[in-house]
Amino acid sequence: MIHVNPDLSGGIISQKNTGRFFTRLWPAPVCIREKVPGVWDDVRDIGDDFSLAGLVKLRDLLVGKCKDAYPDLVALIMRDEPEAGFPALPAQLRHLQRIQRRIGTRQKMLACIPSKTRRLICAFPEGHFALLQFLYACPNAEEMIHSNPALATMVASSEAWCSRNSIRPPDTPWNLARMKRMEIMRALGFRDADQRLVHILSKIMPWACRREHIAGLIDTVKVRDTARLIRHMPRINLGAITLLADTALLEHIGKTVLFEVINDVHEDTHANTALKLRAWIDAKARHFPNEPSRRFTSRAALDEMVFRNLHLVGLDTLEAIVWTLPLAPIPDHRDIVALRESGEVFQEGYQQSNCLFSRMPEFCAGTTFAYRVLAPERATLTIRKCKGQWQIDALETACNGPVSDKTKDFIHTWLHT
Repeated sequence: MIHVNPDLSGGIISQKNTGRFFTRLWPAPVCIREKVPGVWDDVRDIGDDFSLAGLVKLRDLLVGKCKDAYPDLVALIMRDEPEAGFPALPAQLRHLQRIQRRIGTRQKMLACIPSKTRRLICAFPEGHFALLQFLYACPNAEEMIHSNPALATMVASSEAWCSRNSIRPPDTPWNLARMKRMEIMRALGFRDADQRLVHILSKIMPWACRREHIAGLIDTVKVRDTARLIRHMPRINLGAITLLADTALLEHIGKTVLFEVINDVHEDTHANTALKLRAWIDAKARHFPNEPSRRFTSRAALDEMVFRNLHLVGLDTLEAIVWTLPLAPIPDHRDIVALRESGEVFQEGYQQSNCLFSRMPEFCAGTTFAYRVLAPERATLTIRKCKGQWQIDALETACNGPVSDKTKDFIHTWLHT
């Protein structure tokens, strides 16, 4: 849309290599670029992560890597203390500082959005700016977001859906919200849409509303057996829609796996089962191409297969997968901290240059437990039950080096007190 001499109040004008931009988040959200003096057009590709999820995840990852070696400096950076008081920072800490400051700057920019509106939008993983415009322009937008989050995101991004389905987008997209919901789907190019499809879309949780997943699910629903299966699901979380939207994944699992996924709150925001399944499918294609395909009837069976072939899975993939570990049998000490999930095990192995992650099957089974030792010296501890008592299984410094007698005595006292 072209804007001639638009209202440029209440926002920010920025100068970039490609020209001037104007952004206003609230009220009357707009993001436009100047074509010639006085004439502006809408910006299509907007970096609109209002939840700051990517930056926060990166920051937390850096904090996890640095906090043991530089606890005081990490604390100062997280409090955004003045840089003048810092000593020369290592590269990782400088990167952490930049990320933390970017988060602070973004939070200040977003402060103009009403808190209720921002909370509503940040329940979704993407399309935040379009949803913000939808909420501002349409009186019934909030009701639609609550009752059918997926359909609300489709209305908010109607131009993208119409382009995908090779039809002309509506001149006034917000008029879609006044239609019956089945008619909205048809107006977006899904000519065979029926009430059943609308009902299925209403089950998708906000954080699962990613455009490629919704499109894949709509394609999957065309298969009668899949539609019948989905009909019995009380909800569709991120883990479930990631599986349902990809036929290459779906053909490797039984319905029990899907119902395990939708009942797992961890899969609401992290598609663990899909990550594990892709890891196995990729490993099989590379290393066992002639073996027959396998259909997993439970997540436990999938875990067993992935664990058995951990050495064939790339480290980047393994780091993205999250396994929650059984509760450690001996409570933490100030200087001895139990590892509670696979990401912590991965980081401990990375920091200490050992092969701790290869023992994940033992940790998941609860036969062995791992701890991070901070003092008297930095070390990695694993314990295992022997003759009814928890005993040291391994206790080593970085690169599997031996610990001091002082550290051994300290750990023995903690174990048997």
